[in-house]
Amino acid sequence: MTSIPNSPVDELAEKLFGKEISHFARGNSVSKRQATRDVHPTIAALQFPEEYAVLILGTRMDAELETIIRNGLHKQGNAKRLLDRLFSNFATKIGVAYACGFITKQMYDALELVREIRNLYAHSEDPFAVRASDEYKRHSTSLLNLNKDLTEKSSMELHSFRLHADPNSAAKVEDFELVGILVTICDRLGSAAFFSLNGLEMPQISVIPAYFALTDTPEMVNVAGHRGFFPNTTGWTLNGG
Repeated sequence: MTSIPNSPVDELAEKLFGKEISHFARGNSVSKRQATRDVHPTIAALQFPEEYAVLILGTRMDAELETIIRNGLHKQGNAKRLLDRLFSNFATKIGVAYACGFITKQMYDALELVREIRNLYAHSEDPFAVRASDEYKRHSTSLLNLNKDLTEKSSMELHSFRLHADPNSAAKVEDFELVGILVTICDRLGSAAFFSLNGLEMPQISVIPAYFALTDTPEMVNVAGHRGFFPNTTGWTLNGG
């Protein structure tokens, strides 16, 4: 059997994260593929210009949202066919995930801004014109300002990875501000999607919501005798945590 050669993305993943991937996989090929997939957002952010990274990472967010929704919603009847109706586009998935409590308010705001930026790139043949547009500047500035500490941390991490991959790189920390936040969002959604797998074995489950930053971290509370992750809505009595 002819083996499929590694893609450049996988090769860079091995170069940057080989030790971590091997430690996690411990010789298991399935675990290795999963661990390699987990670092693909970082690799895409390092490997491709911003306009392509935005499209790739936006697609990854779309897929993670669908996983969370499918695993978290109540399952009865022909669930797959019924749930397919929810997944017409990225905007619908963002709205459904937020309405069901699968993502926090800040994550919802972040995803809506990512969607706007992705649409700008997807509907233009000139990425330079996109970045010069008022719409791009407004949406990207809003995204970067959702949590400035997180923006700085994310961009510094990506810059460090870039220097590790290419010590002669002339890239600056600020070059990774936007894609750094996108990688963080992918990581948050990926974690939530992983934990949502528990829902496959249960008729109903309280999914751990995907959060944007530590200031947006959800808490487990009791509401009317039911324990789970509920929004702190005025008029509800929250008992304990």
